[in-house]
Amino acid sequence: MVLRLIDQLEMFGLEETRRRAQGEGVSPRERIRLERRVEVAHDLMSGLPSTEDLSFLHSGLCQVGLPHSRPSNNGAIWHRQSGRFSLMVQPGVLDVDGVPRYVGVPYGPKSRLIMIHLQTEGLKSRTVNLGASFSAFMRSLGLAVTGGKRGTIGAVREQALRIAQCRFTMQWDEANSAGEGRAIIANTSIVDGLELWRAGGQEWAETVELSEKFHAHLREHAVPLDKRASPTSRRTAWGWISTLSSPTGSRASNAASTCAGAPCRRRLARRSAPRTPWRTASARSCLTC
Repeated sequence: MVLRLIDQLEMFGLEETRRRAQGEGVSPRERIRLERRVEVAHDLMSGLPSTEDLSFLHSGLCQVGLPHSRPSNNGAIWHRQSGRFSLMVQPGVLDVDGVPRYVGVPYGPKSRLIMIHLQTEGLKSRTVNLGASFSAFMRSLGLAVTGGKRGTIGAVREQALRIAQCRFTMQWDEANSAGEGRAIIANTSIVDGLELWRAGGQEWAETVELSEKFHAHLREHAVPLDKRASPTSRRTAWGWISTLSSPTGSRASNAASTCAGAPCRRRLARRSAPRTPWRTASARSCLTC
């Protein structure tokens, strides 16, 4: 019988589950990461979140997610389905040196952090406060402010542009009072423009406005997330939801098929090893890569 992490904590307690995690780590860094995951899960199970611990996300975006990594084609429409709900994200177009080009759909953990921030603050007001400066905005996302080719500044600007330009089509089927099926479609952008800088890149834009249609839909379908589950070892709250909703018995090979991160490659290399409760639980969490 394969046990999830929360089942191990309930059955064995914190100390024994921590000991098992330490035994499964193939390196000191991975052992620390696995032990931290145990401690976070224990804290989540030990008490209810406070108001400050809550973030919010549209229920449809909890069921299906954006791409984990950069799509190979910026012009491709992203489509995912879960039960009666389906999500289609159409990339926007910008004029680049006189040539119209697709900017691509948002992807990766930074896009999820931006989406969660916009929707959490959007429940308070349609006009979302981004902070007094870009550095403050980055810190509110839980990110370090770094420049350069691999820095967070350029990555956040790119994801903000993709979010601002794309359109989300959320479609779900439900039955009316007569039992007849019908499709309901919400076709909308998330924000009415999202520029982090104005006036040629010199003036910081402190606010952004959610689109009227999406804001109304969000107020009816917002789902609370616990910030204490995010981000641990670069995990987002979105990643935490995806991990908990994954099939308990998924194998490392399945995780690695959609993730090229080093932890998943190591788990795939250990696929011939005996299955243990902890190894299977960690293999499900490919969003930690």
